[in-house]
Amino acid sequence: MFDREMLPFWSDAMDMYLLKYDRCLYHWFPGRGLDKVLCTIRGRAQHKMHIGDSATQFQAGEFSGKSWTEVEKKGWIDKIRNCFVDMCHQVFPVEGQDSPDQLLLGLRYATHAEVRATLCRMHSNKTCFACLQAVPDHVLPCGHALCPTCIQEMAKPSRFVECAFDVPSCVICGKHNIHQIQLKPKCAGVRILTLDGGGIRGIVELALLSRIQQEVGIEVNIRELFDLVVGTSTGTSRIPIRAT
Repeated sequence: MFDREMLPFWSDAMDMYLLKYDRCLYHWFPGRGLDKVLCTIRGRAQHKMHIGDSATQFQAGEFSGKSWTEVEKKGWIDKIRNCFVDMCHQVFPVEGQDSPDQLLLGLRYATHAEVRATLCRMHSNKTCFACLQAVPDHVLPCGHALCPTCIQEMAKPSRFVECAFDVPSCVICGKHNIHQIQLKPKCAGVRILTLDGGGIRGIVELALLSRIQQEVGIEVNIRELFDLVVGTSTGTSRIPIRAT
């Protein structure tokens, strides 16, 4: 499985890492009696000259990093493959064990606990730190954000609200703050209400929304029927909808 599906991605990832983050090993001696200065630039793509810890410590020259051979790269790939194989053996179902999904979930919780001291200080709106694979859409009270998939896998479905999940604690930092997240149903599209501006149009919109709520016929405020409400001019003042 690793060689067929994952090897090309890991090989490309290693090349990208060396291009962006491989450290320049060049050093020079600025004067007699002074310690050597190490170049602090990482990545061949960002390197234009050698720069030390101080802004005044610089010297012209090209990137001078380690030349990684194909044998060395293969050694790192083999280590990654071995880790992958070990994890597969841990979650492979045998008689008397839990299901693979349950075993994987347990491994995720254990991994989060090991790196919690680092992850709890990090926040991102681009990467879900619970899986490192998706964009986080839902922010918890502690400030960490999770993607919809991690919420469904690691939170408990609500007993009272449809398509909602109760998050008792943050899986990233471990803080216990009960929070409920409502996800969009799989069969539903994005529901957006836009309100135009233009003076008298605001009154027309309110009358129309009031009629829609009457036709729906349930004791739910009409603003709860939309995922996003936006407006311009007069329509902006109508966003907190309380149609009667």
